[in-house]
Amino acid sequence: MCSSDLAAPAPAPVPAAVTAVRYHYNGNGIITVVGHIVRDEKLSGLWKGMTPALSRCVPGVGLYFASIHGLKMATGISGREPTALEGVCLGVTSRALSGMALIPFTVVKTRFEVS
Repeated sequence: MCSSDLAAPAPAPVPAAVTAVRYHYNGNGIITVVGHIVRDEKLSGLWKGMTPALSRCVPGVGLYFASIHGLKMATGISGREPTALEGVCLGVTSRALSGMALIPFTVVKTRFEVS
């Protein structure tokens, strides 16, 4: 577990409120939406979807670093420090691969927040 996983719950109300604005409270500001969520679902409603979010983040970090390592091995970069361009390409490709693999968790997270 890394610091981003431990810090993930702190700003969780913001994405929950933004998702609610998009799907339930069209035309209302974020402060109004936060008020509605707290009134209707109590304060814990602002953290709705945290379980799927963490179940997406934790394996996502592992997949990301495993992808970087695998790509370094496949491209022959493993024995040396990658150049700046190689590092960018490794990072972008690894992030894209891990993001695509975890799309089902993103869907579950969004449905938890919306329902």
